[in-house]
Amino acid sequence: MSGEAAEVMDAYAMLLGKIEDAVGKGGSYNMGVTKEWIVLAPRTSDDGEKGVGVNGTVLVGEVMVKTEEAWEFITSGGLEGVLKRIGVVNEVAGEGGRL
Repeated sequence: MSGEAAEVMDAYAMLLGKIEDAVGKGGSYNMGVTKEWIVLAPRTSDDGEKGVGVNGTVLVGEVMVKTEEAWEFITSGGLEGVLKRIGVVNEVAGEGGRL
């Protein structure tokens, strides 16, 4: 394994450890990776509401809906409640949300 790959694996292991501290071993999370960064977004539940699933796109701000009921739920502020229920407050990160 190259040095760069080892660094990525070390970063992943560190982030996974933080998720386990927050939501327990085997907890749910979404992961995003680019050439410049890696992010793991923990969640306390996989359950959405009103046909709005809780996945990585929702956690980064993109919501896709299939029904008028789901759209009404989101536009009436319901999604904020779901995110508050399933999200994990990052008390470890400093300013800017970085560890």
